[in-house]
Amino acid sequence: NGSLFCAETVCRTLDYTALGGGQLSIGALRSLNATDFPDNCMDIAISHDASRIYLACRAVYHFMVFDGTTLNQISYLPGDAYTNIVEIAADGRVFGGAFFGSVANDVWVYDSAGGPLATYQIAGLLSDRQLKISGDGIRMITLSDAPALTFTTVGPYP
Repeated sequence: NGSLFCAETVCRTLDYTALGGGQLSIGALRSLNATDFPDNCMDIAISHDASRIYLACRAVYHFMVFDGTTLNQISYLPGDAYTNIVEIAADGRVFGGAFFGSVANDVWVYDSAGGPLATYQIAGLLSDRQLKISGDGIRMITLSDAPALTFTTVGPYP
C-alpha cells in the first residue's frame, strides 16, 4: 500500500495527502528488531499490504521475517548459504535466493503465510539482488555469474 519504506535494516512510514496542494509526510527512522542481527544484509522486500518485511543477509542461512507494524522479527524462512535475494510476487509468493545454494536448489518459493511451495536450481552463483518476478507472476528472471540471464516458469499460482 506504499505506506512503508525500508533500506538496509531501517524503515520509515510514508503518508501523502492531496490537501493544500499535496504533502508527503515521512515518519521517524526506526530499526528492524532482531536478537542477532548480521551486518551483511543484501536485500529487503515488503509485502504489498506492508504487514511483513523480509530480509536476506549472507551471514544467516535463512530469510528473516519481520512484522511490518512493530518491526520485530517474528520468524524466518529456510534457505541456504549466503542468502542474497528476496522478492515478493504480485500474488504474495515470497522468492528467496542464496549465493551459494545447495546442489539441489538455490531459490526457494513460499506462500504468503511462509509455507514452502517450490525450489529451483539456477546455473552459476546468483548475483546479489538479481531476481525479479514478471508482473503476471509466470516468470522468474535471474542473473548469475555463469554468466546467465535465466527465465524460469514459476506460475501461474492460484
